[in-house]
Amino acid sequence: MLAPSKGNGEWFGLLRGANLESLGLGNYCIMGTIRRERVIMPFITVKVLEGKTVEQKRALVQKMTEVVSETFEVDPSRIFIFFEDMEKDNYGKQGELYSYIDGTRRDNEE
Repeated sequence: MLAPSKGNGEWFGLLRGANLESLGLGNYCIMGTIRRERVIMPFITVKVLEGKTVEQKRALVQKMTEVVSETFEVDPSRIFIFFEDMEKDNYGKQGELYSYIDGTRRDNEE
């Protein structure tokens, strides 16, 4: 889903889809900001929990590039995709670090 922000000529998007789940990515959030100008150069940041393989990331980059290129009518060479691998100790959910939620860390560990 893409939506214009308030009056500053930028678009913000949050993409979710079953077709990307087939890559084994599980939970993911893909965000990007694209300026409406003559030369569009989408910069997209993908934040995922650590552990995704190079093959998974490569497949996602290929599919995202194709979708963004078609949707925004921009040459694939102008699309930039960045990955931020988040350690489970650096991500919180429902008032707790994810490493405690998924059981990889216990209260007596540091």
